[in-house]
Amino acid sequence: MEVKTKYVTKKEIYPLFSNSDVKKKIIFIRKDLSKISKEFLEVYELNYMKSKYKHWFCKLITSGIKSFFKKPLGAIWTLILSLHPYRIKFYIQKVIKGD
Repeated sequence: MEVKTKYVTKKEIYPLFSNSDVKKKIIFIRKDLSKISKEFLEVYELNYMKSKYKHWFCKLITSGIKSFFKKPLGAIWTLILSLHPYRIKFYIQKVIKGD
């Protein structure tokens, strides 16, 4: 799968660090993140797009694990960045809503 990566401002995808559009085959990554986070997120989003799972949470977990083994330092750094209260709140609300 050939995918294009576009680096966007924090404002464009907040509170996310990255996102993808499977139909358009494009990955969006915040350009204000460190190089190791961007590299990890690109691998992560590609794994997410290729995932056979339907539910977003299953995709999130399996893609995260696969990507960790390819970019461990980026995964750890991105995980540390994800511990910010606004990110935790975002994911709690997402789980409660069931999206």
